[in-house]
Formats: sequence, C-alpha cells, structure tokens
Amino acid sequence: MKNNILKVLMIGITLIIIIILIVLIVILNNDIQNSTNYEGGDEIISLDSKVERVDNNTIFYTIQSCINKYLSYCNVEELPIDGSYLDEAIDGDDVLEYAYSLLDKKYIDEKNITIENIKEHIETYNEETIFKARAMNLLTGKYIKMYGVYGNILDSNNKILKDACFIVNIDELNNSFSICPLEKYSSVDEIPMQMSEDRIERNDNNTYQFIRPTTVELLQDYLEYYKILLNNNIENSYELLDKTYRTVKFPTIEDYKNYINMHNSEIQIASIARYSQTENNEYTQYVCVTSDGKYYVINEKGTMDYNIMLDYYTVDAEEFKTKYKESSLEEKIMMNIDKITQGLNNQDYKYVYSKLADSFKSNYFQTEESFEQYMSNSFYKNNNIEIKNVENQNDNYIFTVEITNANDSSASHIEKTIVVQLKGDMDFVFSFSV
Repeated sequence: MKNNILKVLMIGITLIIIIILIVLIVILNNDIQNSTNYEGGDEIISLDSKVERVDNNTIFYTIQSCINKYLSYCNVEELPIDGSYLDEAIDGDDVLEYAYSLLDKKYIDEKNITIENIKEHIETYNEETIFKARAMNLLTGKYIKMYGVYGNILDSNNKILKDACFIVNIDELNNSFSICPLEKYSSVDEIPMQMSEDRIERNDNNTYQFIRPTTVELLQDYLEYYKILLNNNIENSYELLDKTYRTVKFPTIEDYKNYINMHNSEIQIASIARYSQTENNEYTQYVCVTSDGKYYVINEKGTMDYNIMLDYYTVDAEEFKTKYKESSLEEKIMMNIDKITQGLNNQDYKYVYSKLADSFKSNYFQTEESFEQYMSNSFYKNNNIEIKNVENQNDNYIFTVEITNANDSSASHIEKTIVVQLKGDMDFVFSFSV
C-alpha cells in the first residue's frame, strides 16, 4: 500500500518537473525569437520594444535642445559667453572637447575618434547654427531611451543649411545623454534604431533639462517654421498648407506666390496673441489670432505634424461650424459680416467679390477688376466695422455700419449700408451702398 502511494507521489512530482521544464523551454525560446543580434557586437534590440513616433511636446523639445547643445560645441569660431552653453568664452578648437564629451561611447569606439582627430569625424561650423526637429522616433530599452531625429540645421538668419539626422540616447537614471551624428536620411523612419543597453557615463557637459513649451509657444513655433519654409523654399511652404484650403484659396502655385508677395511682410512679423482649440478624431484644430488681429488656423496631428490655413474665412473651421449651427439668425449674419471684414482687411477682393449678390454684381461691378479698384480706393487697409442699426426686411438683414481706420483713429469715418441674405449650407450673399 505504502509502495503504491510512493509511486503515485513520484509520478506526480515527475510530471510537475516536466511541466516546469516545458514552460521554461517555451519562455526561453520566445526570448530568443524576440531578440536578434545586429552588426556591432553586443548591440541587441528587442523586437517587443517597438519604435514609436514621439508625440509628447516636452520630450520632443527636450531632445531637440540636446542636439542644439551639441551643435553649439561644433562651432569652431570663438564662442561668446551669452551665445553658448559654456560659462565663459572659449577658443573654437578647444570647444570640440565639449563636443567629444557628448558623443556616444560606441560611436567613438567604432570610428576610433579622439579629441585630436575629432574634426575628421564630425561636421563643424564657422557660425552659429540651430537644429529644428521635424520628426522623432523612440525606442525604449531597459535603461536607455533612444531617439531617432530628423530635421533641418539653420544658420542664425534661419536659412536652411542642410537636412540632418541624429540619434540621441537618454539615461533617465542619471539625467545624461549622448549623441550620434548620422549620415543623411530622407525621413525619420529610415533612421536605424539599434538599442544598446550600456549606461551613459555622466560628465560635466552631457546633462539635460526638460523643455516644456506653453501652447502659445508651441503654436508660435509652428508658425515660425512655416515662415522658415516660406523664406527658404516657397514650394515647401505651399505643401504645408491644409490641402482643402490650398485647393480653394490657391489653385496654382502662382496664385500662392502672388498672395505671398502682397502679404509676406505681415506674415513675417505675425505673433500669436491668443487661441482657441477644437478636438477632432484625427487632429486638434487651433484658431490663432495675432497681435494685429489676423487669423491663422493650425491643424495638429502630433508634435510638428501639422498643416496651416492663412485665414479663418476661406474654409470654415470646426469651431466656426459648431458655433454657426448653434447661433440665432442675427448672430449668423454677424459672423458672416466678420468674414467680409477679414477678407477686406486681407485685401482678398476675390473672396469678397464671390460673396456679392448676382444682381448687385450686374448693376455695379461686372468684373472682379472693377470691384478691386473700387474697394482699394474706398476702404482702408485695415478696417474696423461697427454696427449702428439692424433691420429685417423679407429675410434680408440691413445693417447701418460705421467703418474706421484700425491703424489711424484720427482718419475720417465711412458710413455704409450692408444687406446680407443667408443661403443654405452656411453660405450667404451681400450687397452694400455705393
């Protein structure tokens, strides 16, 4: 009897051991399958750790600042105290020692870089430069976070010198980072992400501070990058426009160039004073108002992943659509008069002309050219429209308005009568006293 019990116990223990061994084999086999060795010796990347697009503003701008710290040390001209990350002015050749202190150790070993030969292995500059990140990927390891970054290197006048790519490794345990300058890649997704779990040795130069932009600072940065593209390659700035807006507003690149020739000076000084935002399924829409009352609409899918509209009236923003649907008839009329005012102040006579009632066009302005000539001679460059009286006659709203020069309060006032008629699908037409 006792022998039978012992046999049962032995069989049970044996089965448990076999099950444990099978589980361990399966786990080990999965670990082997989920890891692979790349060229470069002990560099190991876990396939379970996926490359992700960086969509955190603080992380994005912090990593960008690490690259800019490195670039400041690649300026071989003498660096002033207030123009670098150094505490005192230093000779250009000596500053490369600081650049060396930021380079990734494996990068140094693979290329046999020393302080004496560093100029042969990294790109140096004879002027102040700045890196503007366009896109960023993240690979997370056990100790290290690796960022692949694609963007532009600019000079102090915001001229694009070149496209550039970097690997930035972050060791969050000791608040340090290292840099790998890369050969040119055409997109961030082409940057090879091969994780090394070697800790970064902290030194006096390779620490970082978090950069936390406010929403206004972020939106201003988006607008500034649009200006950079505008000044460097107008075709690229054209591509940054919202596709629907671009098709309606500027059917050809020549239409866009003509607009820029007329408005470039005001675009260059545009500074965002306030904004409102609307959340959509695929993007966040920001309606931005500049200090001089101009509107820009920015549609953001992710950090530095956005498009832009140069006004608020050509294509209705989501905020406008929602507000319009909830408004009374009189409020809708007021919103449309605001569109007319914006078009007038943008000297967008084509848009304003498209909103004229057909009978009014036939009687007074049979061509767009005649309308533009009249408007440019009869109104100010920047108009304020104040409504004095409102009447409703047979679905037509008749407004008595006083128009003043927004740039000169001493200028004479203009009185006009404006008649607005609502159409379907948020459309309208208007006429005015001539």
